Amino acid sequence: MTTNTQGLLESFGQALEETIEAEKLRQRIERFSAFFSRVNSAFSFRPIKVNVVNSAMQSPAWSTSSEVTFNAHLFGELDSAEQIAVLKGADLHELCHILYTPRESSEIGLFLEDNSKYRQLFNMLEDQRIETFF
Repeated sequence: MTTNTQGLLESFGQALEETIEAEKLRQRIERFSAFFSRVNSAFSFRPIKVNVVNSAMQSPAWSTSSEVTFNAHLFGELDSAEQIAVLKGADLHELCHILYTPRESSEIGLFLEDNSKYRQLFNMLEDQRIETFF
């Protein structure tokens, strides 16, 4: 076997191993998400779907008016109580967005739709409001 072929096989093997580990983590968060979906639906009195993706975005989680999405690759191995607490906190944070953040059909939502340059600023203020809410 040539050196180039051996190096290519080693790189492929390493990439495959990383992909398998990322998928294991995604599946673990997926199991948590089934629990979060039931809890979020109970707290909000309406169905809340919880999704798990591996996204290149640097946001650990985001929500719409009826869904929470976790970005699996930003949550670590979830092998400690602290990491699991972070995941639970992220879910609670996104649930608060669902419950308390004005959405697209509200007056401020319509304003932000027409003035997208303020959307990031609004989200920063809303995140801080949620973090100090409780």
